[in-house]
Amino acid sequence: MLTGRVPFDGGHPTATMLKHLTDRPKAPSEINPNLRVPPELEQIVLRTMAKEPSERFPSMTELEEALAAQFAQLKRGSPSTAGLQLIRMAPGQSLSTRLFAAVSLGAVLLLGGVLSVRWLLRRPPTVVAQPIVKPPTVVRWHVDSQPSGAEVFSVADGRKLGVTPWLREEPMAGEQLVIELRKSGYTAKQLTLSKKTDEDRTEALLPRKESRAGAKKSGKKKRTKENSQVDLITD
Repeated sequence: MLTGRVPFDGGHPTATMLKHLTDRPKAPSEINPNLRVPPELEQIVLRTMAKEPSERFPSMTELEEALAAQFAQLKRGSPSTAGLQLIRMAPGQSLSTRLFAAVSLGAVLLLGGVLSVRWLLRRPPTVVAQPIVKPPTVVRWHVDSQPSGAEVFSVADGRKLGVTPWLREEPMAGEQLVIELRKSGYTAKQLTLSKKTDEDRTEALLPRKESRAGAKKSGKKKRTKENSQVDLITD
């Protein structure tokens, strides 16, 4: 009544009730400094809106007495308020009035809660845009050998595909690709690559072992060469 506006306004019943619970009420002089509200009356207003019950007036009787004393001061200080009167209620009327105020406040809070629930239910659901993930269309192969430098051949048609380290991309079609790694002095090795998942492989090549027949032939040649170097003794 002093400022011409409510102390809390959140734009919505739920937000307003939350401000009642958490926000500090502003003094009337902060809202409108031109009102010239007496400091004593301002303290009464702030004390009635205190968050902690222990900081408020202990009873309605004490609040009524404080207002009556402030009203008497206003009558002495300002001729414009001389015609006003503060009506004291009888104890029975005061109690019924308080009960009516309590019931009215409960009804307002209940109505605000119902309206808040209806407002939340009527709100359209928030649709969160999900990123579109495109499935992969190619597979990537990386094949290396130890030692590297092995030639890569297709087993199906015998084509040379490259040399290790070998990188290749293929469409996701078909079942698999069989390749063979060949390197001079090493045993060839076959690998099966899937066309459904990426492959990253490093294969060790085993040195090729010489056959015994080849070893014997090599030994005979060596001895023949050594015998040819011996001087012949003539008669």
